[in-house]
Amino acid sequence: FGFSCDCSRCSFELKLENCPAAEVLEPWSRLYSCEVPGFHHRNGPVQASQLEGLVAEAENSARLAWKSLKGTSEASEEQWLLWPLVPAMQQLAVRLRLDGRLTESAKAWRRAELAASSVIPLSNVHLRIQAELLLGEARKSRSAAQEALLMKSLRSSAAAFGGGLEVWHLLTGFRMPKALRGLAEELWKGAELEPCPIFYEWQRSESSSDDTLVAWSAAFLKSGD
Repeated sequence: FGFSCDCSRCSFELKLENCPAAEVLEPWSRLYSCEVPGFHHRNGPVQASQLEGLVAEAENSARLAWKSLKGTSEASEEQWLLWPLVPAMQQLAVRLRLDGRLTESAKAWRRAELAASSVIPLSNVHLRIQAELLLGEARKSRSAAQEALLMKSLRSSAAAFGGGLEVWHLLTGFRMPKALRGLAEELWKGAELEPCPIFYEWQRSESSSDDTLVAWSAAFLKSGD
């Protein structure tokens, strides 16, 4: 794309691709940021068992290569490994749901959310996965788990796009059953959520010709945010 990046994740992937066990990465590379070819979520032909096997094979190959690296200690690196597999994980979660395996589908969505949030938190991809999790929970009676997921969705929408409950309805709420939309209004009034702005500026380095983009916000609780 005409630029280079030395961020922690890109540096990690470069190190992974150049590791001694890089040859085992082929199943992972084959699914890198793409769905399993030849699959349509409505009528196959790839079945859940095949999808499970392909995703598991890709995960295992990446973990084998990861373990061969010396001095690997960052907890986030495991999720960076799985991030390229998020499209296939979502594909699997949809297939499991269509097959009536709702608990397993929810687990697949949660794994996809964890990986997505490690790389592109509060993105449209991240919020879409949260919405799918919430849709699954909406099938059940009201519970603490349902409220927690709904509150998470409301907070993510407010942090990512602002605009209040109306924006959540446009992005996510329109897909939810009426009872859950009513619960969202109830939780929103109690929480009084407000968008948290992010400020930024370019700063010129005195020691080089490179500029640095500096961002700050009350929402940033740690450097990783």
